[in-house]
Amino acid sequence: MAHRGAHFQRDYSKRQVNLRALIDMDGVLCDFEAYFLEKFKEKYPDEPFIAVEDRDGVDVFICTSPVKAYKHCLKEKYQWVEKHMGKQWLDRILLVKDKTMVNGHLLIDDRPGLNPYPSWDHILFTQSHNSRMKNGQRRLENWTDGSWKDLIDEYKKRVA
Repeated sequence: MAHRGAHFQRDYSKRQVNLRALIDMDGVLCDFEAYFLEKFKEKYPDEPFIAVEDRDGVDVFICTSPVKAYKHCLKEKYQWVEKHMGKQWLDRILLVKDKTMVNGHLLIDDRPGLNPYPSWDHILFTQSHNSRMKNGQRRLENWTDGSWKDLIDEYKKRVA
């Protein structure tokens, strides 16, 4: 979790809001080692990626940045989401160059070293390119061990 000065602390006690979870696309949702999502669906065919009942009180958005040479990038991102997550997720894509411009409570992203004072807490999703970094940043190791549910529950309590 990013360290914030007192003026960056948020007081959620005065309003009722859903937790807004932002999830990076490249390296977090897609392009996993050994086609994680396909393997997950093979192993757990009746389990949705994030179960509907687990999303109660949580607004999940795919927060992704285009590559600099984006001739096919935008179309391919939307095609990937539709194919692997369904058409209902297309309206949940936030395509931005600077993710700090997006308001949320947490961002799960595999890229270390993002802006230290965004509106959200950065949860580093472990990938081979960041696995040896020892910066004390909170991590999400994978989607399979269920720890993401504890993370979401913790943040839901913060905004309740």
